[in-house]
Amino acid sequence: GVRLRNVHSLDFASLYPNLMILLEIFGDNTYILDDLLQKRLTLKRAGNDDQLAYKLIINAVSGLLDYENSNIHDHNKALSVRYSGQQLALYVVEILTDLGCKIINLNTDGVFFTNDDLTKEQINGIIDMVFKNTHIELEYENFDTFIQKDVNNYVAKKFNPKTNDYDYKFKGKLVKNFNGRSILTKTQPHILDIMLVNKLVDNIEFSDTLKENQDSLLKFCMTLYTGGKFNHTLDEYNN
Repeated sequence: GVRLRNVHSLDFASLYPNLMILLEIFGDNTYILDDLLQKRLTLKRAGNDDQLAYKLIINAVSGLLDYENSNIHDHNKALSVRYSGQQLALYVVEILTDLGCKIINLNTDGVFFTNDDLTKEQINGIIDMVFKNTHIELEYENFDTFIQKDVNNYVAKKFNPKTNDYDYKFKGKLVKNFNGRSILTKTQPHILDIMLVNKLVDNIEFSDTLKENQDSLLKFCMTLYTGGKFNHTLDEYNN
């Protein structure tokens, strides 16, 4: 794992949907996906959380393209989209390494890198160059702290002057519930994510986090799942 300061990030905006549109994966019907994407981006820019519903639908299209029981299944087209995404990622990495950047993390979402000498003008130049050559937008962020276990598990923290508070970005199962957004779909109590992130990022002791949140009962709750074939659940004490 690594722990770094002043880490840059370039994210591919709606990568797979944009690639499906550019490659005209659905022929004359590709405009339907384009309309959904533009509506989502309009809502996102306005800060409207309805954009999340559009995001769910749009992202599902890529998965259904490679799902053999789907009505839109086409394995070759799915491979074409993914291969194009990998080529785009490598193209951006080549640009960054030519500028002396050190790549920290590369995945389908984007790339994290370090370079203390990189200027804002150079970053904007990269974004403009990639859009001109590929019609794919890159979204830039800079993080004060970046902690990574591996490519699929990291925590990034940055200061948000609009809220006068810190924002976090996560990937992986270990701390994805830090913001409490998926409390009804995850068995692990929310407080565990908070304790881990506070310790990793700010070296706050577990006991201090527990004391600070002791009046927030919901954060200590665990969600259990049962299906139709189960009558009840049991804990370690057979309750």
